[in-house]
Amino acid sequence: MARCGAGNVLIGDRSNLRWRASVWPDNIRSNKHSDHSLNAPKWHYMNYELRFPYKGELAVVDQENVLDAIKQNLRVFRNSDSPLDQKAIALCWLIHLVGDIHQPLHTVSLFSEQFPKGDRGGNSFWIKPKGSVKLHSYWDGLMGRSTSIQSVLNEVTLIKATYKKDRLSTNLNPVSWSKESFKLAREKVYLNGELKGSNEKEDAMPVPDNYGQDSKKVGEQQVSLAGHRLAGIL
Repeated sequence: MARCGAGNVLIGDRSNLRWRASVWPDNIRSNKHSDHSLNAPKWHYMNYELRFPYKGELAVVDQENVLDAIKQNLRVFRNSDSPLDQKAIALCWLIHLVGDIHQPLHTVSLFSEQFPKGDRGGNSFWIKPKGSVKLHSYWDGLMGRSTSIQSVLNEVTLIKATYKKDRLSTNLNPVSWSKESFKLAREKVYLNGELKGSNEKEDAMPVPDNYGQDSKKVGEQQVSLAGHRLAGIL
């Protein structure tokens, strides 16, 4: 059994320990966390610029990003000379980052007259499916927000039964994953520019009738792909 950082995350055979490893990179964002020195906020995302009408450009705004982080942590994890505690830290990051790069809004920033400096992956883009919510947060929560291990296992069981391993699952190229997610962001998140949002919470815009159902399907497919691909690179 290996430990991440100061020992707050254990990686073992039990599902709850693996789940704790997956959220450790988010937990250490807090400056009160004992492993905060290992925090790397820019590792969680990358920003391909998105503008509508889309003309096929694929420019990366930031240099330090999730692609670099996956490469760096894979190198540590695969190195037979890496100390076990460093391998454990790298594994925690890999579990988390492979999930992040499959969430479409971790790969994009929308630029427009409304968002001249970008919408920060939907973190400045307010929608109203029911109550007002940031677009990024909405997509983060598609699988539910329960921290119950049983709830997570139930969701995983359903996804495994619905989405079988296919050709796409064998694609182990993170750059390709990022481009897939960008395409999903363009077409399924922002609806090719048709999704209406606001940069103010009080002016959040209603989403189309089928947006929630369609988004959940995309989210489930991405979770399935992320799981298969994580297993593949490890």
